[in-house]
Amino acid sequence: MLVVIKNLEARIMEHINTLALNEELSKSNEKHLAVWKPPQPGSIKLNVDAAFLHDKAFIAVNARDSGGTFIKAWAKQVSSDDPTVAEAFAINWALILAATEGFENIVIESDAKICVDALAGHIDECPWKIRSVTRQSLDLGCKFSLCCFSWVRRDANLLAHVLAKAAPSLCLPFSCCCFQSLPPSAKEAWTRDRLAL
Repeated sequence: MLVVIKNLEARIMEHINTLALNEELSKSNEKHLAVWKPPQPGSIKLNVDAAFLHDKAFIAVNARDSGGTFIKAWAKQVSSDDPTVAEAFAINWALILAATEGFENIVIESDAKICVDALAGHIDECPWKIRSVTRQSLDLGCKFSLCCFSWVRRDANLLAHVLAKAAPSLCLPFSCCCFQSLPPSAKEAWTRDRLAL
């Protein structure tokens, strides 16, 4: 019985220490919030994200120029039950949209590190579940004069994150080229980014 109590006490202390560490990291992160940064002049930055609601996946893309000016936003539902796969679909869709819009120099930003790392590494080392869509994305990326993939923290990807979360309430597929047509939460995210420039 004493051994069981000692083990239980050790686990409780482990949880307490983990919570204290998480709280400390959270306070540290509050001091260093990441913000959206504009691309180089002549480039378009497309931020992407995925969100789930009631076991349905939604992806969103937004495009802004080097001045931080809103160009366009899109959202749609995709068939996926895996967050990493949905994020990979979002990156792929951003490339398709960029080609359709005639963008030449693009930067794709995502807060999905696994997906961005897969695009930067060797395709054979890519997780199998996103290998096919990653290969498609790499092929599409070659069609642009400039195409970069970049990982950012969620704070710096807020507009895409908020838009993906709002997607279930939108008429899908959603597309808008007017800032005023964005859902209120997305307008707030864009305004926050704009004020940080």
